[in-house]
Amino acid sequence: MQRIGAIDVDQALEGQGRGWRAQRVGWVLMLLIVLAGLLGLAGRGPLATATAGGGDAALRIEYQRFARHGSPLRLVLHVAPNVAARDSTVRVWIGRRLLQAAEVSDILPTPAATAAGPDGDIYAFRVADPARDATIAFDVQPQAYWSHHASVRLVGRPAVAFTVFVFP
Repeated sequence: MQRIGAIDVDQALEGQGRGWRAQRVGWVLMLLIVLAGLLGLAGRGPLATATAGGGDAALRIEYQRFARHGSPLRLVLHVAPNVAARDSTVRVWIGRRLLQAAEVSDILPTPAATAAGPDGDIYAFRVADPARDATIAFDVQPQAYWSHHASVRLVGRPAVAFTVFVFP
């Protein structure tokens, strides 16, 4: 107790300073969480979507960098013109690592044929006009947590690699 004038005052300035510091740390943490959400770490935002491949590559993949376990995730494959085989078929190979970490729930357009291999699956798609870009969408649901490295390629071409982080 400290006497200030006619009043006895109980002051714990040291404890009060610690409380203020803890409060400010809490404010900073809340601000960082809000900023992370706005930037896309929780779904939509500038950091949420990414493109792998691109440039003059035959295959470009649009995907979400961050996903939630069991929630739908869409991979959009853009196939460059004049990549289809003579029979107007585009064959897409998806690596086993992606197939083990996520369940394919839908594919648009529906593949004309599928084949399972030891290191991945091959999906064959008919292309109406081989002189134009083809777009293929895979809807997958992540079944495993944390960081997953995946690779997709057109048969006979180099693979395009990307990473998806799956939140619990």
